[in-house]
Amino acid sequence: MLLEIETYGHDIYLYEKKHSQKYEFADHYHDIHQIVYALEGTGTVAIEGRQHTISPGRAAIMTPGTVHSIRSESKLTLLVVALADQTFLASELAGRVFQRSRVVSLSAHLDNEIRRLLRTMLFEQARQPEFYTVALSCHLTEICLIFHRTLQTEEPPVDLNYVRAESIRDYIDTYFYDISNLTSDIASKLGISSRHADNIFKEYYHVTPRKYLAEVRIEHSRKQLAETDKDIVTICFEAGYENLSTFYRLFKNATGLSPNKYRQTYNEQFHAEQQMSP
Repeated sequence: MLLEIETYGHDIYLYEKKHSQKYEFADHYHDIHQIVYALEGTGTVAIEGRQHTISPGRAAIMTPGTVHSIRSESKLTLLVVALADQTFLASELAGRVFQRSRVVSLSAHLDNEIRRLLRTMLFEQARQPEFYTVALSCHLTEICLIFHRTLQTEEPPVDLNYVRAESIRDYIDTYFYDISNLTSDIASKLGISSRHADNIFKEYYHVTPRKYLAEVRIEHSRKQLAETDKDIVTICFEAGYENLSTFYRLFKNATGLSPNKYRQTYNEQFHAEQQMSP
């Protein structure tokens, strides 16, 4: 539902909005930009279906057309800055702050500064001294600067699936030699199904966990063949393979060479490079 806001002909206009306890303002949107700041009380603001706490020290930034609703947990008093100043919105700073709808959490110090600026804007709007519209723009610019710097320093939200993918990769990197049943190991470690684990891992690393495990084991075997004189049976055992025939087959499929041929080819190339060196 489009809710029109009366700004009384002003490009920047502040007004108070009060909600009684347990009151819910249903889904609606505006055709102008808004800053919604909680002066007192606690509630929630749902922005495009996502719930955010709104209370002193937190401000909601609303862009035109954003569907949102407000629910008060206690008596909630909001101060709304309605912004229709296209010149102001065209500035680089405002463009970044009002890039999308979101909620800003402020430190105690910055919250006090925002309150001071809003109080000054209310004074200017009520008295309307000479150049008061310029004053409103200046104070709003300061508020936007605080919002921008606060948003820049906020930690990005934790991507749980990325954490899970990283956990699977670290587990394989560390225990590749001792993994007998990767599917059950992952399920036990993360508490998710093997299909879900495959999908998450593939999203970030473009291979399944099983394929990645095979790559890690082959890479370890290549390194051992090239840099040590260990017996191939020992290398096979260290890499976590159950039998030599499986190791030979998988190694040749991955490299195009048998383990013996790979070691021989590497040694020949190494000695040739040594002889060519001055």
